[in-house]
Amino acid sequence: MIRMVYKRKKGLQMVDNFCGSGTFLAESALFGHVPHGGDINEAGVKTAIATLSTHLKIKNPQVFVQDAIATKWEGNKFDLAISNYPWDSQIKVESISELYELSVREYARILKPNSALCFILTKPDLMVKFLKQYFPNHTIHTQQIGYLGQTPWIVLATNL
Repeated sequence: MIRMVYKRKKGLQMVDNFCGSGTFLAESALFGHVPHGGDINEAGVKTAIATLSTHLKIKNPQVFVQDAIATKWEGNKFDLAISNYPWDSQIKVESISELYELSVREYARILKPNSALCFILTKPDLMVKFLKQYFPNHTIHTQQIGYLGQTPWIVLATNL
């Protein structure tokens, strides 16, 4: 997914507001980007910080316990957003529609106008609806993949 959005550039500011244990953060660092992350799960955040600092030698990793719909990131800071959204039974979500809309609205606040977003999720049509609303100048692509017997989708929106 990182290769889909970074266009062979290096040093881009990348954010994952659903970072969990930090897989996309670590991968983005390995590609030469500057990772930032947040998650509501404190254990996941601790694991992400440990991975980035211990294995990748990143000093003071910018990973925090925070809600994806109301982050503490400054506006227009990031070039890339890459996230694995909660899948149906992964965690209990009252309204997946509300989560998608509010988190995309937050990504619209913190991403630069020329940016790219790439998400893995199970309801691509719903995500596309909100991406069109909050990122009207981005080109949107969807692609279904197979993963551990499941069939999630990758949704990419880019204006890089």
